[in-house]
Amino acid sequence: MRSGVASGSRVSHYSVLNWHSTRDTVRSFLMDLALCLSSRFGVVFPSAASNSPYKSKHSVRMTRLALIVIFLTLAGMATPTLAQITGRAGSGWSPSDVPDATVAPKRAVVIVSPVSNRRVSRSWDEDALTYAMPLSDLGFDTLLIEPQSRPMLDQEIRKSVAGIPNGASVAVVVTGRVQARDGDLFLLPSDISPVVADGTAAIDAEAIRLSFLFRRLAAASPKEIVAVLDDCSGTTEVSNLSADFYLVPVSILCATRRGGMTGENLVLRVTEAMKVEGLTFEQFANKLRSGGRDGSLEVVTSKDLSRTFYFLDPHHFDRIDDPCNKIAIRASAAQARTASLAGPIEGCTKAMHRWPYAQGFRAKRDAGLEQQTFQNTMKSCQAIKSREGYKAKYPNGRYVREASTFLDECTPPPPPRPMRPQSIPNHKPARSPTCRTFNFNGVIRCE
Repeated sequence: MRSGVASGSRVSHYSVLNWHSTRDTVRSFLMDLALCLSSRFGVVFPSAASNSPYKSKHSVRMTRLALIVIFLTLAGMATPTLAQITGRAGSGWSPSDVPDATVAPKRAVVIVSPVSNRRVSRSWDEDALTYAMPLSDLGFDTLLIEPQSRPMLDQEIRKSVAGIPNGASVAVVVTGRVQARDGDLFLLPSDISPVVADGTAAIDAEAIRLSFLFRRLAAASPKEIVAVLDDCSGTTEVSNLSADFYLVPVSILCATRRGGMTGENLVLRVTEAMKVEGLTFEQFANKLRSGGRDGSLEVVTSKDLSRTFYFLDPHHFDRIDDPCNKIAIRASAAQARTASLAGPIEGCTKAMHRWPYAQGFRAKRDAGLEQQTFQNTMKSCQAIKSREGYKAKYPNGRYVREASTFLDECTPPPPPRPMRPQSIPNHKPARSPTCRTFNFNGVIRCE
């Protein structure tokens, strides 16, 4: 099988190295090894070798052997890293290495690289990896099908259905030019003749219909299928394609470069749109279409696009098994004071580095830092009064009321004011009359 994925590797494709070209090197290595062993076991003694007329040739061989051993050692040290990137050895699907403990159902992407004549400076695997790496990070199990002859391409498409879980959401990415003929789109294998590729001869016998790939995938009973074709030069028949196969809905997006846009820039624009959180496939198509209003990109789609498929589900990263997700953004004051935050905050920092486009990790890290400051502030009255205290750093924070209450408790009440003595009014006694009084006709008079 020419395309495959090693279990546990991130992306699957065969190395372009031709190991047959190393036959002479291996033969020479074996000859040097035999000479070394014969010298060790007495067939050719070192003393004899040193005195023989072949001393210089023997030294050259031993030096060459040492260099080969060093090279193989270094190559062996680098092999795990190379295998992680290319998945050279193995077969089947490459499972996503996202710590995905709860996300269901599974998602899968088939990346097909038929013969491509659009980019001279980039190989098929560069384009395929540009798609595969971010999609693997988004939780997609990945299968790469490399350029190959029509019989091999047909065989790989038939085998691709074996790794698709029942009920999965499936994406198909075709990187390279496709052709529209007879109401269908065709994948061009590596052995296609030029007269067929340029549209001047019958295509059905030498190319593979895209609808054949859809039918094979639909046989696995996925939830839905979406397809992104990133080079539809001269293709205008996408809107007339069937919208479902075996009752499995299929949404197709066909992109065509305009105005001098390079193929590399097109791939980057498509992958950037894939990494926008919460875009349905319909919104994803609209984003690409709006980005091409400058005349650099034309987007054609089938009639009904999916409103349930997401390249990046808005809650995808909330459900994965990552330490950052232990931070509760809306934690109460009591929860914030007792939460364990050091590890989750460090996890958020790592997650932000790996998935810089996932805004949820940044929000959780910020919430964790706020809660950590609140914890440290509430430990002592001295801490809450410092310039690094919660109220100083988060004047409008979530826990301002609790911090203010604690600050009031830490602030002693002002001493009472001294009481001023009350002044007693000086009442003069009434003066007694000094005259004699007498009653005159009922009226008291004084004289």
